[in-house]
Amino acid sequence: MSSLSFLASELQSLASETRRKHPEIREAAEKALAILRAQPDANSGSLSRDGPQSEELLRPVFMGCSTKNAKVVAISLGSLQRLISLKAVPQSAIPKIVAIMGDTMSQGVDIQLKVLQALLSLLTNYTDIHDELLGDALLLCFRLQESRIAVVSSTAAATLRQLVMFVFDKVVETDKSQAEQEVTPGAVINFARRNHYYSPSFSERCLLCF
Repeated sequence: MSSLSFLASELQSLASETRRKHPEIREAAEKALAILRAQPDANSGSLSRDGPQSEELLRPVFMGCSTKNAKVVAISLGSLQRLISLKAVPQSAIPKIVAIMGDTMSQGVDIQLKVLQALLSLLTNYTDIHDELLGDALLLCFRLQESRIAVVSSTAAATLRQLVMFVFDKVVETDKSQAEQEVTPGAVINFARRNHYYSPSFSERCLLCF
């Protein structure tokens, strides 16, 4: 199955699960499915993150995550991860996505593991996430690392280490690229401060990973 097919399957499950108790979510999911079916190349596995369809694709996901139904939330997070992996999420929606992940974390182990999967996909696919937003995303991993449930705690720890290593690699890559640019005599360069990935709170949190 293609990535779009997996996303369509998740949205179909969301529509079926919300058919009776949440008809507004079912309707939004069906609209999103119609958008997917209208794609000129269903096997391309790509959607435009800035296209007019992005809001319609995210609507049923956000609505599903706002319910208190653990099964609906789990399906919605699965759909969200598919959209993220397809890079079909606009940059402007990322703060809301991070906030929603934080709001859903108290609803069970399955949801917590899905949040970690989605976070890993989000931060590795969207490299423009930095400063406080990056810190907020990593803080979710820190919170889940403190779980008393072993599988959640160990998965969160592994996810956090992977993400911190990824971010530091991007910092080094960015600083190396900037260092290669011509610098006027007497100029003072503070690489850490001018790097978008850096913030004092972020660096403090990262130190706790090791």
